[in-house]
Amino acid sequence: MRLSAESVSRWTASRYKGIAAVWINALERLPEVGRAVTCRLQHCDSKSVQEHELKRVDESDCTWRTADDGSEVRYDWSVIEWLDA
Repeated sequence: MRLSAESVSRWTASRYKGIAAVWINALERLPEVGRAVTCRLQHCDSKSVQEHELKRVDESDCTWRTADDGSEVRYDWSVIEWLDA
């Protein structure tokens, strides 16, 4: 799936995997620290978009880590939205 930054809506209600959910713009609001959520990440060069399960952290050098093994997200990827279900 390819989305430009302009086409990503601020608040998009949808059904995601059978549940009612809202995509939240990561520039406007973040989930609480420690919460694992589905995120849409956009690559800084190619502008491609991928979805991954990430966990919100409060560290001096990063805001997100992978939900499964706690790896840091590469700096060339930005979280643009997260799923509030």
